[in-house]
Amino acid sequence: LWHDNPGSFLWLDLADEDPAAEEKLLLSLGIHPMAISDAQRPRHPPKVEEFDHYTLLIYRGFQRFDAELDIDHIPLVFFVGTHFLITRHNGHSIGIEELWKQNSELHTLLKKPAVLLTRILRSSLNGYLTGLVEMEDRLSQIEDDMMARPTDTMMHKLVMYRSRLRKLNRVFSYHERIVRHLLKEPTAEFNLSDTVLYHSLQDVYDKCERLHSLGSLFYDQCGDLVEGYLSLT
Repeated sequence: LWHDNPGSFLWLDLADEDPAAEEKLLLSLGIHPMAISDAQRPRHPPKVEEFDHYTLLIYRGFQRFDAELDIDHIPLVFFVGTHFLITRHNGHSIGIEELWKQNSELHTLLKKPAVLLTRILRSSLNGYLTGLVEMEDRLSQIEDDMMARPTDTMMHKLVMYRSRLRKLNRVFSYHERIVRHLLKEPTAEFNLSDTVLYHSLQDVYDKCERLHSLGSLFYDQCGDLVEGYLSLT
């Protein structure tokens, strides 16, 4: 139906599809074989790349992010055209599921695939922020407890948090870089003269920047607490 109606819009969400069938379908939609190969790699670093009639964006989403910063990452792949958005992932995606629930907005968002993409990213980044912001109170509590009675359990937690924050910061750095690239060197599909798209993409960048900043702050704070623990003991 989409092929037969020029000017119509499509959001196609591919989740846990058979790779061979998925490749055949994507080729029929004009997706380049190299882009498909990147999309189907189980672990590919976040990136943005421009093709003839669409932009490929690979983002590191998640399907679980608990209070201990233990996270199950999943690659989210986006093929963004002027009249279509194709999302591809293996496993449950919190960012995409949140958008599917907002049925009242989807009809409007479909007409701006790049804006739809930013809404998915924003939903996912909000999930990251929710999990990360809680770290501030947790680290403050460890600091207070350490002054009263330092234990090896505290040291173990701090080392664990520091390790997980280092891995998260690497992901946040990738995300900040690719969104900054779209703002500075927009592709044809990201027409920033559209004020709605520009502000939506800028909001995504601000969230990426805040996540990277918070992750770095908490990483340093864990390091300071480790040194404090060693001094106290």
